[in-house]
Amino acid sequence: ANGNVVFSNGKSYAKGAKVTLKNTALYASAAAKTGVKRSGTYYLYDGIVVNGRMRVTTKPEFCGNTPIGKYVTGWVNKSQNFFYPGVVKTAPG
Repeated sequence: ANGNVVFSNGKSYAKGAKVTLKNTALYASAAAKTGVKRSGTYYLYDGIVVNGRMRVTTKPEFCGNTPIGKYVTGWVNKSQNFFYPGVVKTAPG
């Protein structure tokens, strides 16, 4: 698969949504050029898309807390290879 996702539930990215990263680039900022590959369970920090990326954190209770720098683990491309309810991966081509 190419890592693209299709939203079948008609909802936006929800704050606190559980996502599973599988060898997915995790970036230090919305504009960082390079990231580190990570796998595991993360949570969408606030569900806001900035430059095509979303903030993630490691615990659901961290979502939306401030200061952001203390609670955000990193950023993922919104079209990356991660999964949560309502998301269906598309086949290549």
